Amino acid sequence: MIVAMSMLLFYVGENRYAVDNQCIVKIIPRVFLKKMPYAPPYLAGLLNWEGKPIPIVNFCHLIEQREACEAFHTRIILIKAPHDALYVGIMGEKVIDIANVKASQFSETGFYLSHFPYLSGFYNDQNGIIQKLDVAEFFKFLSVDFFPAIQSGDDGQP
Repeated sequence: MIVAMSMLLFYVGENRYAVDNQCIVKIIPRVFLKKMPYAPPYLAGLLNWEGKPIPIVNFCHLIEQREACEAFHTRIILIKAPHDALYVGIMGEKVIDIANVKASQFSETGFYLSHFPYLSGFYNDQNGIIQKLDVAEFFKFLSVDFFPAIQSGDDGQP
């Protein structure tokens, strides 16, 4: 059975990316973030969300090594790890559209960039190519800097 997926689209420059709506907790405007010294350059800062510090990743810096533009459509997409109570925010540009696509419509090309293991699958529509953000792989990628328990297999419980 093929299930329709609803995905949130966001941009980095002219490139479009999609994240599965089932992983999204909240979409918020760009807000004040606590800067962290010696953090990776793609960390925009920490968001105080319901009393918890949540790392916010500047997706523009991750992909194009630049800051996200300061515009009304630049938003923070708060996502949850698929099997853990871990959260992270993605700061993206032009967070303004939803795409209704079937999982089977995202195809693998066999083309793989080791720096971007969390980008998997391509979908082509009338406006061009959309790359899918694999949320599980994104959390694995971030685990090196933010979530070492994922790397070690530790569930964080005493």
